[in-house]
Amino acid sequence: LFTLRKQDGSSLSYSALNTHRAGLFNLYRDYGRLMGPLMENELRQFFKGLKRQLATTQARAKGT
Repeated sequence: LFTLRKQDGSSLSYSALNTHRAGLFNLYRDYGRLMGPLMENELRQFFKGLKRQLATTQARAKGT
């Protein structure tokens, strides 16, 4: 997901990346599979960290 970029080369927003996360969960559901608790937890932790990192980056950009 981190390799995804907009046409101008900039990074996607958290919202756009989170849509891919939701799509992954839906893919499992559509095929009648359960995502393992470890993978589900790792995705949850990754996106919490990503949200925090993007918020920090945005706050620093506004501060300059």
